[in-house]
Amino acid sequence: MDLVNRRGGPGLALPLGVKLRGRVAGSPAPARAARVAALTAWIMASFQGDDTFKVTLVFESMHCEECRVELESVLRRAKGFKSVEFRGKRVHVVFEDGVPPPTFDRLPRDLVRKEVLIEIRGTVSFSEEGATLLAKGSGAVVALVNPEKPEGADRLAELRKRVGGKNRFLVRGTLVGARTVVLDSFEPTDWKDK
Repeated sequence: MDLVNRRGGPGLALPLGVKLRGRVAGSPAPARAARVAALTAWIMASFQGDDTFKVTLVFESMHCEECRVELESVLRRAKGFKSVEFRGKRVHVVFEDGVPPPTFDRLPRDLVRKEVLIEIRGTVSFSEEGATLLAKGSGAVVALVNPEKPEGADRLAELRKRVGGKNRFLVRGTLVGARTVVLDSFEPTDWKDK
């Protein structure tokens, strides 16, 4: 990524094309405070999601506004809650990674849950019992299992091949209870330990 500093030397720089108060980086710079604020926002946006995990609740239907309001209230009280977004029958929830995955056992009774999808970072290990993920931040141990009907591929075998010197992964799958993830996909990732 090309960075531009107005004076061409060390100091505050922004990626080419980033707008500040209607001006594009590389053109005469606005006030220093505005540049610092814009740079801070840009840096924060680039790291967003590093300290979170995402859950998508899928329902049979979301038939009334009352259910949506009640569900949002329940989710906001959950430990580690950061944000919620409603999209039809899907509800996307973001949690801090310092908490274990919730069980979602106290949802409104009128809502029929189809599945719970999760995207979580952690350290993967294999033993005789199977594969586990030690969740980043919370230290919760989550079992990783293959789907019941693998579509021509053993995802755990693929993951085992990828575990070597690097064993930190972003794992996506279906959350069963609070301690098992049916593995859908994974990708290597990394983070700085605190």
